[in-house]
Amino acid sequence: MSYPISHSLFKASFPGSENIKEIQSEAGQDLFVLSLLNGKRNGNYLEIGTWHSKDKSNSFLLEKQFGWKGASIDIDYRYV
Repeated sequence: MSYPISHSLFKASFPGSENIKEIQSEAGQDLFVLSLLNGKRNGNYLEIGTWHSKDKSNSFLLEKQFGWKGASIDIDYRYV
């Protein structure tokens, strides 16, 4: 499930934010990270409690639009 976003909701824009049309994260964790790191590209992440690789993913946007790489871990083997 993706969530459309309005750029007027951004308290702090960052390089690349103008290209984001929707996010997968439920509470904007991906936008929070990008805001703190000023739109960092090609970063690394470790996502714990990942559930699904796309739906409600906190790292999907980082990986697909900002070139990040990382590892996602979940205790439920169906989502590994």
